[in-house]
Amino acid sequence: MSKRQTGFTLVELLVVIAIIGILVALLLPAIQAAREAARRTQCVNNLKQIGLAIQNYHDTYNIMPPSYVDSSGTNHEIRWGWGLLILPYMEQQALFDSINPIQWGGNGGAANHDPDTNTGMQERIDAYRCPSDPYNQDTNPYFTGKGRAGASNYVISESVAAYERGNHDANPFSSITDGLSNTLLVGERDTSQQTGNRHTGAIWPGRQNSTSATGFRSLYPPNYRGNDHWNSPGCIRYVIASEHPGGVNAVLCDGATVWLADSIEAAYGGNCGDNTSDPVHKFFPTNNTVYQNLFNMRDGNSVGQY
Repeated sequence: MSKRQTGFTLVELLVVIAIIGILVALLLPAIQAAREAARRTQCVNNLKQIGLAIQNYHDTYNIMPPSYVDSSGTNHEIRWGWGLLILPYMEQQALFDSINPIQWGGNGGAANHDPDTNTGMQERIDAYRCPSDPYNQDTNPYFTGKGRAGASNYVISESVAAYERGNHDANPFSSITDGLSNTLLVGERDTSQQTGNRHTGAIWPGRQNSTSATGFRSLYPPNYRGNDHWNSPGCIRYVIASEHPGGVNAVLCDGATVWLADSIEAAYGGNCGDNTSDPVHKFFPTNNTVYQNLFNMRDGNSVGQY
């Protein structure tokens, strides 16, 4: 009698490998989607923490923090950002004290208030970083006017927190006549396109002569990355943008977080929005679109569905 040997043939082995490959290919999108869902949840939690910190800041000073502080003195390079000003309300009192900022203008600005010499301004603050953004460096090389400062993925609305010149004239919540639940406060900005002035992320300490380092404007819809509507693409740096598929997370002035889809009704603008001196009504004072209505804090328009 012949002895029969058992085992897999080459064809059977190849079939098994092919089946395993198909199963892995089917599972990968689900795994990636689950990971992105977790990252998006963390991003939402960051925005909730930021919104609460700004509300606590308002409870203390009866105003919102300005996008950045720009004193009107002869040496006016102070420009502390809102992200630094709310550090005590983000459980970062020690870091705030180590930086020792000159909060409300005045001439000068000591040498230790340069990120290159004050290393506290280079700190990584996880609550200011969206985990979906692949850029993982502690500092942002795209805003270097006063040294390389700590990177951030969140920018504040210049409608409610316009940059402050001279006197302490930032906006209180009472000036938001459209309602806190109808007005954007902070949104995301990614660093995925790291060329030119497009989507360069942000910095949390401020200390940079561009308002886009800390704030956003409603010049373009969320995640707008083209320049086909306007011949000056540099102002795309004012958009809100993210690595989340299909939209951007944001927090409203009442502390509620919202999802702004790429398809939200929005208009396109020009001149970077600097064509009027009124910081409340500029950046589309007359356009009645959902996104611009969310941005303007007292235009009197109903927001609509989004």
